[in-house]
Amino acid sequence: MVRKCSVAIECSRAIGSLAITTGAGDQVEVEFDARAHASSILVELERLLAARGSAAADISEIVVGQGPGSYTGIRVAIATALGLSRASGAVLFALPSYEGAVWSALAHGEAALVFADARAEKLYCASYGRVQGDVERIEPLRLISKNELRASASRGCKLIGEQRVATELGLTLEPGSNLD
Repeated sequence: MVRKCSVAIECSRAIGSLAITTGAGDQVEVEFDARAHASSILVELERLLAARGSAAADISEIVVGQGPGSYTGIRVAIATALGLSRASGAVLFALPSYEGAVWSALAHGEAALVFADARAEKLYCASYGRVQGDVERIEPLRLISKNELRASASRGCKLIGEQRVATELGLTLEPGSNLD
């Protein structure tokens, strides 16, 4: 029996993730060390597909995180997704990684400031909200200083980001909002 499925691939952070869902509504996820993404991603994907009774040819949709984050991780995820799409005929979607994080961490009507280390004492930062079954960008992705994040966080908004950065700045993340 062919079991059409959808696949999500995210490798922009230190911990990569794969998720598979089938038309029956079941979903399975796995996390892996994204630094080994090139050697892990297809092995993990094949394992997850087999556990669901599916194969790569059964993939009908692929969603891939497009960052911001690790350039190498994003490149490997997109190349993998593109190869799978071409091989299986699956429809391919790219999604800003922050939008996926917001979808997972916020309830309808909530908003958050999302951030991650961009190196050189800068942070990637954007603001999003959950509305009517979608994610809305409030402020576009930009580079800011750590002091700017501290000032923005003082306005009382929810924070989604890297725990290491939050701890360094004395900020508190929402439960389930760690991007590390």
